[in-house]
Amino acid sequence: MALQIKVLRKDIERGHIETYLKQLNMAEKKKSKARSSVVLRFEGYENEVRAMHKVPEVSAWVRRFLKNKPHLFYYLENYSPYFLRSIALCLLENTDSYNLLPSELRNYVNTEYDHQKIYGCIERVLNSALLYSGKLKDEAHDQNVLREYILFHSGYYELNLKAE
Repeated sequence: MALQIKVLRKDIERGHIETYLKQLNMAEKKKSKARSSVVLRFEGYENEVRAMHKVPEVSAWVRRFLKNKPHLFYYLENYSPYFLRSIALCLLENTDSYNLLPSELRNYVNTEYDHQKIYGCIERVLNSALLYSGKLKDEAHDQNVLREYILFHSGYYELNLKAE
């Protein structure tokens, strides 16, 4: 059964992660049984038209959370299309010029990233998840399944095809 972690908008805006770190600790106690079973939801963003990685406060919150739990992708479930990709892309820092724009104009700016930066983000979360998997002494087969799960759901293969 999936563990639902509902992150409140007010906590995202304030940068509060402590409550959610404690919730993830519950999954960590189950070790490999909890692999790919945590659903991370951002409450208060249901009407947001932008992808989560394009919402500056969500990206900042995810980066802060990943600093404390770099192996987060070991536990995340891809509960909707592109969820893992969007969370990985939160690692991309917005450019300074983008941050200087008034917030009402940010929706109209194309903030596409080059493939190498995206690959780097995906590889970073993948490597952290695999290191953690190794520490848990997961079988090689289970580590390969985890690897393929993250690469597939983060869009790594799809991006690779577009780059060719």
